[in-house]
Amino acid sequence: MSELVDYRPVRGIAIAAVALVLLSAFHTALGMGARWYIYFGGGAVDPFSVWQRLFRYLALPGLLLEIAAPVVFIVWLWRARNNAELRCRAPHRLARGWTIGGWFCPIVQLWFPLILMIDVWRASDPRTPADAGELGVGRRSWLVYGWWIAWMLAAAINVASGLVSWGQTGWSTLLALTTVSALLTVAAAIMVALIVQTVTGWQTTTPFVPWWEAQAAQPVTPVPAPLPTPAPEPDVPRD
Repeated sequence: MSELVDYRPVRGIAIAAVALVLLSAFHTALGMGARWYIYFGGGAVDPFSVWQRLFRYLALPGLLLEIAAPVVFIVWLWRARNNAELRCRAPHRLARGWTIGGWFCPIVQLWFPLILMIDVWRASDPRTPADAGELGVGRRSWLVYGWWIAWMLAAAINVASGLVSWGQTGWSTLLALTTVSALLTVAAAIMVALIVQTVTGWQTTTPFVPWWEAQAAQPVTPVPAPLPTPAPEPDVPRD
């Protein structure tokens, strides 16, 4: 059975995912700086023309990063999930197909990726026994929770900022919303980069042993034989 194991190294794809995610976060921060420049350099300057000049060279790289970063990250997550299933016997709470579909299916995309990441994190953790029976309970993965909360808040604020007018009256409100969203996006990018590095480190530095082989190699603790029960003493009639 071990010859059929498809345990694939994830270090290369992890480096690419981290680089793209952090570059995307840097692009977001750069865009936020441009918005502040527009706001404080206003006056008679048309903000839309300034925006076009500042982002003429940033629009295409930003679009490419917005496409490449999620794709490469999902590829890493798919491989990490496969490796985690081979390391730990405990069943994951979602089928492997949700590693891709969970990001695009409406409604469930609000929490399915979090569940997927938590299970991969816990199954890859060397402290999790290979014969663990469940992944839904146990150590709290605070870094994973922090990443998802920051990401969801940034997405919600982006939706709210789309409802604000770009006119003069809504510019300050829009700037405040986009600033908070950008900070949360950068924070989420840093946390997910740490998650990718941590899980990759666990799966790379810890020697790989399929869970069924690790379970078979565990020493069996001998159960001591029960002590014999002494026979009851016969009743001896007394004078």
